[in-house]
Amino acid sequence: MVRQAYHVHITGVENKIHEDPKSFWKFVNSKRSDNSHPSLFMYNNKEVTDPQDVVNAFGNHFKSVFGDAVSYPSSFSDVDSPHQKISLGGITAVDVEKALKHMKPKRAIGPDGIPQYIYKACSEFLIDPLMYVFNLVIKTSTIPNDWTVSSITPIPKEANTKDITNHRPITNMPVANKIFEKIVFLKIYPQIHS
Repeated sequence: MVRQAYHVHITGVENKIHEDPKSFWKFVNSKRSDNSHPSLFMYNNKEVTDPQDVVNAFGNHFKSVFGDAVSYPSSFSDVDSPHQKISLGGITAVDVEKALKHMKPKRAIGPDGIPQYIYKACSEFLIDPLMYVFNLVIKTSTIPNDWTVSSITPIPKEANTKDITNHRPITNMPVANKIFEKIVFLKIYPQIHS
């Protein structure tokens, strides 16, 4: 019952974005100021309370559980392969519209500060500009710097939320990057599995 009431509230806020932007931003800011995490953490059998030390401890932990970064060639034109070449081609308005329709609007806000439901609600106005930017990315083989920034949120794996080693990272990327990656995936996946 509470979940249903919350869903009705969220839907109402989304539907009134144009009519009542003040309520919308009040809701967004209330979600951003959630401080439900503990003020004391444990890492390597030591108490960590200073916010910067907590961030560093999470960073060290996540770095320790993941392997080294993989380096890729800067250009694939010299790669000799017996396999069929994959063609990305251009991105069309239909591709962008399809990706926007399949977005899950209730996802966490990424480092760009723009909720996914804004993209979904404004999709008719964003299709052409996004299509232009996405095709420019393909043409220049250059990802915008803002798309390479992501925010990492520690998610507790177990009940003991004070132990940093009991957390896993969730990465939130900018929404435009998510849309672009979805389109690229939808264009390439059928070629790989055909």
